[in-house]
Amino acid sequence: MKKHYIPENLYMYEYLCPFAEDINPHLLELLLNEKDFKDKPGNIKAKSTAWELDKRHEIVSRLVEWIHNSYNQIEPIPLVCPEVWGVVYNEGDLTECHSHWPSIMSFTYYVNAPEGSSPLVFPGSGTEIKAEAGKVIVFESRLRHEVPPNKCKNRCVIAGNFINPEAIATYGHRLVA
Repeated sequence: MKKHYIPENLYMYEYLCPFAEDINPHLLELLLNEKDFKDKPGNIKAKSTAWELDKRHEIVSRLVEWIHNSYNQIEPIPLVCPEVWGVVYNEGDLTECHSHWPSIMSFTYYVNAPEGSSPLVFPGSGTEIKAEAGKVIVFESRLRHEVPPNKCKNRCVIAGNFINPEAIATYGHRLVA
């Protein structure tokens, strides 16, 4: 685990998933076969899945549980993850600068990162995180971030938001008991 301090007094954490080689081929196939979600946020200029990807696919649920447990070892606060989605970037695809506020923490997990994959960029600090399969970045949701135009096919990520169990997440989802 690597901890990054961002000049805005915010933090992000970088992990490598120990079972990435086992799950990434399945996650890649899953993301490539998902339909493009028509109600995705306007800042995503790439193929995006529908919400609650973890509720529809056990393998994604296990990944999110590992991400949550890994982060919880560093910051043991009660959080839940009601929003999980996947994004497939092809040549020229991008995500415009945005934040995930009012969520507390957000994550990006790299399923596939071929040569030419765009980094995850935090423009307020100039921080760029190289895309590498199996890497997960957990960051404070109020950090503005973007993905510049991609230069390859099939840069694939799974992303999500963690919230307080009583709160409403960035895109209006609430954990249903």
